[in-house]
Amino acid sequence: MTSSFSVRRRSSLAAGSVLSVLLVSLVVSCRTVEDVPDAGARDAGQDAGQEDVGDECLTPSVCGGRQYCNPARTCLCIKSAEGVNHCGAIPSCSTQHCQTSADCANLGQGYFCDSPDSGCCGVGSGLCIPSCTDSPCPPGRSCGNGCCDETSQCIAGACCPGAQVCGSTCCAQGKTCVGGVCTAPAACAGDGPTEASLKAALDALATGATSVPLSPRGCFTYSRTLAPGGVDGGEVDLGARLLTEMFLVNGKVEARFTHTDAGSSGEQDQDLDGFYEWQGTSTSDAGTGELDSRVEIRHLDPQTSTVVRREVRTLTESTVHVVIEEDGALANEFDTDVEQTQNGGPTLPDGHACDVDHATRYADYMVKCLARWTSCLTNHGRSDLAKQLMKVSTKSVLRCVEAPSDYPIASNAGWRSFGRYISIKLNTTRMDAASENVQIDTLCHELMHSTSLGGHDPTLEGSSRQGEADPILACESLCGFNFGQAPTKCQCATCTGQDVCNPACQNKGYKDCAPDLGAICFCPKRHQWYPSDSVCRAECPSGLACFGYSRCLNLDKSCK
Repeated sequence: MTSSFSVRRRSSLAAGSVLSVLLVSLVVSCRTVEDVPDAGARDAGQDAGQEDVGDECLTPSVCGGRQYCNPARTCLCIKSAEGVNHCGAIPSCSTQHCQTSADCANLGQGYFCDSPDSGCCGVGSGLCIPSCTDSPCPPGRSCGNGCCDETSQCIAGACCPGAQVCGSTCCAQGKTCVGGVCTAPAACAGDGPTEASLKAALDALATGATSVPLSPRGCFTYSRTLAPGGVDGGEVDLGARLLTEMFLVNGKVEARFTHTDAGSSGEQDQDLDGFYEWQGTSTSDAGTGELDSRVEIRHLDPQTSTVVRREVRTLTESTVHVVIEEDGALANEFDTDVEQTQNGGPTLPDGHACDVDHATRYADYMVKCLARWTSCLTNHGRSDLAKQLMKVSTKSVLRCVEAPSDYPIASNAGWRSFGRYISIKLNTTRMDAASENVQIDTLCHELMHSTSLGGHDPTLEGSSRQGEADPILACESLCGFNFGQAPTKCQCATCTGQDVCNPACQNKGYKDCAPDLGAICFCPKRHQWYPSDSVCRAECPSGLACFGYSRCLNLDKSCK
């Protein structure tokens, strides 16, 4: 698949190169002698008018496409008759006409002649334009030879509109950042999952269906194959019978998984371009098919197919050891609980099938949270998480536990893998005493552990910024019912994987916050949270046990 992708990309580039040559040839052949100023005129223009000192800005304006070159947006990037981009005042069609910048010398120092196609006057010749004398570019906004406005970021020497920023990449116009990948508009816009469609799908799966639409018109579809067997008590025994899974978006395979008693493997094509940039493998504990002893998740660069992020989760007796690498360097390392619990407390006992009343209620709450959260995540540029949430819901198995009130309200016992099923325990003692909204959000909170967000990093527990720096807690505040509390811009930034200047986080209802959420020392012997990256980098490597750990996991969500 990688090879065909690469060939397709090279073929497209080759075809584009041939087309470019043909277009250039046509343009040159159609120009007349009068269209091309002679060398003397060009030289005179440079001597008497604006000196050719190189481009002052990157992209020249054209009729219908203004390119501003100052933060106040009062000056335009304009190509001169000599082919140099200058920052000039917005022109008037009644100003003096010209052929070269030399023709503008009588107007004073700094005037230049623009190229005829740089504006909408349609006079067939250039106009004399005064150089812009606006205030210099504010600190931090200089970019290449230009100046970015407050809504843009400088990426690779060019100003990128905030809505197109995707990490260190500027998405092409019309694409948005989805999980760190520039993605075309959603293939299923207008056909998102609803409570009714999700309820119908989950009910059908519980009685043995092998293919179900997750959205009303079927743009999102889930299918699976099962080993021969029956339906026990109305619930399919997923742990023993699930063999393969496919998640389709608009008829294209977005994810596919294979399961055996020895383990599971899968891949995901989150932007539906035919290249599977997510790969995962898991090895089952003693071949039971239930507990995965080692899980490896890899994210690939679509251009080179190299691994840019790797996460390995290894099961020990009582914890899961997590190691995360980015671009070949250690990015985080920590131990977390085998069972991810809410509100702390002892590990919940093994559960049992819920009685009819609880099963019905929790099934209803499940589809309520899924419909709300998937819509919210999609609207905030995280359709990748929304799709993952839908996928994991199709193989979730709810277990009821009657435990004391000092035990957790719920836990996810299978979060560390993407295996055959996901076991979620619900403490009915605490669930029954909670409000409906708390119960609804509890279910999606636990499901989120089985997405790419994984388990809680215990380092953040007890820190002053836990609710804003922990991705699952942040997404819960952003997309849950919030209990009357508006999310902060920091919570939005953490959930979306961007910074607080992300346009999706500029909702007027979101509360302001201090965007520096601190940093984490990922040395195993000093794995702790610090209030800033500078403090972390100073204190983390002290002592022999952490010598050489010069980097920290920086959680700062300040505008880049």
